[in-house]
Amino acid sequence: MGSETRWNIIKALSTETRTIHELTELVDLSKGTVSVHVKQLEEAGLAASRFNVSDNGGVEKEISLAVDEITVDLSDI
Repeated sequence: MGSETRWNIIKALSTETRTIHELTELVDLSKGTVSVHVKQLEEAGLAASRFNVSDNGGVEKEISLAVDEITVDLSDI
């Protein structure tokens, strides 16, 4: 978790499920950059996503935290 961006995404997801679009606005980064960070969180088992049809008929990716708690071991730093 050496990325401030991923920490910011985790903080944003700690309160509610968010779409990629919402996350781009919250962390002020491009959709592509946010998507890369979300993918890394998913691969680490920290985030989960699903696709939903939006009100306008498009498809939105919704991301939520996949864990209730994150523990950081600082003894190796």
